[in-house]
Amino acid sequence: EIRRVAAEPASGPQPVGDSPENYGQWKLVRADGTIEDCASMPATAYNLFLMRAPYRKLLGPSEGGRIDGKNPYAQVWIHPTEGEAFDLIAGKPIPGQGVAIYNTDPAGRSLFEISTEVLDLIAPTAEQLLDESGTNPWHPYLTVDPLNMLQEFQR
Repeated sequence: EIRRVAAEPASGPQPVGDSPENYGQWKLVRADGTIEDCASMPATAYNLFLMRAPYRKLLGPSEGGRIDGKNPYAQVWIHPTEGEAFDLIAGKPIPGQGVAIYNTDPAGRSLFEISTEVLDLIAPTAEQLLDESGTNPWHPYLTVDPLNMLQEFQR
């Protein structure tokens, strides 16, 4: 489970153009209920990736059976600072078809297909979000033109 919570305003002088409402802290909630602060850079990269994650195609309601809601292959709970919490629920990867994923966001529920590579980035390991010094697996997707990225994943 990943949450973004409002942070307390930083004490002391703040950079010009920055305001306290721009600050937030991502939290990782483990299955046992333990809550840890995510490292700033990986959490920010993950957030930006989610906003532009490439997908292969939208799926129709008839393909919803590709996801086992009671036993999903992967599930990420997102708790934004504002708005309702939602899930990203992934089905089991199917060779040659990719992965079906259901976005339960009330602002735009959708069912779509992604690659297994993208699934690994949507459902990262805890270490990827907690280690500030680790590699940034989302970086290639944040520096590529979205149209070129989409064409690459539609192959």
